[in-house]
Amino acid sequence: KKYYGFSTASFQIATVIGTLTGGFITTHLAWQNLFLVPLLSLFFIPFLLKYLPEESKGKKYIDALGIILVAVVAVTAMIYLTNFSWLVLMGFIFSTAVFLLYISHKKNAFITIDFFKNKLFVLTLLVALLIYSTQAAFTLNTFSFLLTTVYHMQLDRVSLMFIPACLAAALVGSLSGQIASKLDSFQAVLVSMLAIVLSILLAAFLMGASVFIFAGLLILSSCAFAMMYAPLMHTGLERMPEANKGTAIGFYNLCINIAMSVGFTYSSRFIDGVNLSLFPSTVEGHYSEVLLMISFVALSALVLFVFLIRGQIPNKKSFSD
Repeated sequence: KKYYGFSTASFQIATVIGTLTGGFITTHLAWQNLFLVPLLSLFFIPFLLKYLPEESKGKKYIDALGIILVAVVAVTAMIYLTNFSWLVLMGFIFSTAVFLLYISHKKNAFITIDFFKNKLFVLTLLVALLIYSTQAAFTLNTFSFLLTTVYHMQLDRVSLMFIPACLAAALVGSLSGQIASKLDSFQAVLVSMLAIVLSILLAAFLMGASVFIFAGLLILSSCAFAMMYAPLMHTGLERMPEANKGTAIGFYNLCINIAMSVGFTYSSRFIDGVNLSLFPSTVEGHYSEVLLMISFVALSALVLFVFLIRGQIPNKKSFSD
């Protein structure tokens, strides 16, 4: 599974590049220029096509309707988290029911209903949805806002703080094969989740402390997310038939992408209006309450993993096996 680690490492390096680029553009140029950055990927298409393996000729089927239904479910969920409209909630429930009905009767759907009868896989998706939403909520959203609001840092300086965190996460990802030889999947995920919960809670209770402490917490959480990716995915695939693992991995990654969007949505709502009256009515106290709410989401993922998933794991083999 070392290639999963290499994939994680490349993602973290890309995050460094994207963060630096975004911070520079929003500070020194018009933010609209951010939409031009993805055009750079077009230059790499010829190299990608050159090294792609040959595929067998024949008709290929793409389940466009199924993909659209998944997109509708994700969009309605995010809109509901933003507005809490009963109409949107009904739309989410309806679109989810239609999607489940569709994959139950469509023989060549991109994912079948059998995937959702696999209890271990479904529970893993739920845990991934919760825990990876906190990555967007804490690391990518709230962290940037509190640095600009509490510590009065410019966005270009904020982006510089992500460099050591992303590089450290890339290193952890590239070493995931060696980590796997020391820890089994359950242990690796447990250590990662504990580190995530701890980093968010420390950030909540140390609000206003030295900015270097927050840089260290950012490194800790980023490394934890990088270490968790492969073993959590491997856990969900333990009871999955070999022929279905490719589709399952794709759906797992789709779930993570949805989780990131959901994390941005609910953390933005927390920043705009959360008021638990647990901390002083100051800017620092407000962001402490926001982080406390995010830590509850991470803690719920940890509880689900320990008490529900552990009993479903058929063996305790290392995910490097």
